[in-house]
Amino acid sequence: MVKNGRSNPQLLSSAFVPDTLVHRDAEIKELANLLRHAARGGTPGNVLITGPSGSGKTVVVKYVMRKLKEAAERSGDAQTLCLVYVVASATPYRILKDLAEGCGSKLPKKGLSFEDGWGVVEDALRGKRALLVLDEIDKYVEKDPEAKVLYRLTRRPDTCLVLISNLQPAPLLDLIEEQKVRSRLAGATRMNFLPYNAMHLKDIIHERVKLGALAAGTAEQGAVELCAALAVARQGDAAYALNLFEMAARTAESEGAMGLEIKHVKIADQIVEESHVREAINNMAPGKKLILLLLAQRGPTTPTEIYTRVGNQFSGALGKISRRWRAEYLRELQADGFVVNERVGKRSGRGGVGWKASISPSYDRKTLEAYLIEAMPGVKTDKEPGSNMYG
Repeated sequence: MVKNGRSNPQLLSSAFVPDTLVHRDAEIKELANLLRHAARGGTPGNVLITGPSGSGKTVVVKYVMRKLKEAAERSGDAQTLCLVYVVASATPYRILKDLAEGCGSKLPKKGLSFEDGWGVVEDALRGKRALLVLDEIDKYVEKDPEAKVLYRLTRRPDTCLVLISNLQPAPLLDLIEEQKVRSRLAGATRMNFLPYNAMHLKDIIHERVKLGALAAGTAEQGAVELCAALAVARQGDAAYALNLFEMAARTAESEGAMGLEIKHVKIADQIVEESHVREAINNMAPGKKLILLLLAQRGPTTPTEIYTRVGNQFSGALGKISRRWRAEYLRELQADGFVVNERVGKRSGRGGVGWKASISPSYDRKTLEAYLIEAMPGVKTDKEPGSNMYG
């Protein structure tokens, strides 16, 4: 990718699962112990994995699942053990389709009811122990609060579910309307992944370089450090660090440079930043988008006003969102760097004297608004006379 430097861009992809994962030894060991027990016929328990984007949740799960599959093939248990990973952000039927394919069966893209689709999955799983990973489960339950897929999977014997969520357990369970599903998942073993720090991110990049992502010695140490620092500012997002490093290498290549320098990282940051913001907005839950749109259109706003306006003006299925759920989304927006919480003065009340808070967007408001309107076709803006942006 850089002049005189061999490169394999696939090695810098966040979807790539290397043979060695740095700085996640404890998480790998804990998850492997939990899933190994279920894979060997022990009483299966569900696992709920939470943490911010880019904290290694998915790559650790895929790594452990790969090791378990290899062990099952060596022991001859592969025929009685079903190991499946699916991204659960789609429709309930699409999730069933992916599960069926992972178990060696097939569902048509359309034409069957949900119940008929579940019947195919159940047939594919019959007589087998199942370790099923549902990634981005928070996005699924936002679309299907009744959690039809989870209702059936949590009732099935010899089945261990691994659920991956950016939302923490309490607000995630709040989204599920079906009491039986909430009860079954409330007892799941919980693992919370903390963000990577700058040292972790530098080591992750160096490990990918060792694998052949870039020729040794091609990248300045300062360039790697800057990639790590910029990713730390985005809550230790390893995916961002790797995307930034890859774009910097592409930039250096386009210039015909002999190596990857700090200036290339700075140029790449502008490119990746826009792509990152757009992708993050597109992947946001509807409620999260609306809170950010409110801030983009109104500017600095107090948390109380945000909770009140969002709580009063959400309609339809979103009308049941709790205050805790809204607060969690606001916390996530702040953690992800989309908003900042500033002290603007003191206030007094029943609890005594405290600070007044003001929430503001971290990015250009017009740019944010344009991206959000693009991501929510048909939404009315707060600026239209007599309009309601929420409904």
